[in-house]
Amino acid sequence: MKYEVKMKRKAAIILTIIIGSVFLANLPWINGVFNVVLDEGHYSYGTSNGTFTFTEFKSRDKALMERLFDRYKTKYGENGDTILYRTFRRNPLAFWRYKDYLSGNRYDLPYLSKKEIQKNREQQPVVKGRGHYEDW
Repeated sequence: MKYEVKMKRKAAIILTIIIGSVFLANLPWINGVFNVVLDEGHYSYGTSNGTFTFTEFKSRDKALMERLFDRYKTKYGENGDTILYRTFRRNPLAFWRYKDYLSGNRYDLPYLSKKEIQKNREQQPVVKGRGHYEDW
């Protein structure tokens, strides 16, 4: 009997530690450290043909990407690809991103892999100076 109570208590402590860690990792100031250390260059975006590509870094955030993409659409909208894709998936093991999964708008964009964009880019080479092209 005592063994069962001990095991239940141990399980409750472990579960509390896990939930607390996930909660703490998603607080803004701790989450910022995780983003800089673990997610630097993780968030990247592109059009299906690769004429617009963008990767987030410390000072290059999603707001900058949206401004550049709006400029791209204004300049090349009629004959360019105007659907923006994210090139990163949700990873349930990346617990420090849970807040973004639930409330962030990064994951509202449709997903297309970098390999697929790269393949499309090779089929139709990007002309330098046209679009916003970053080499991955």
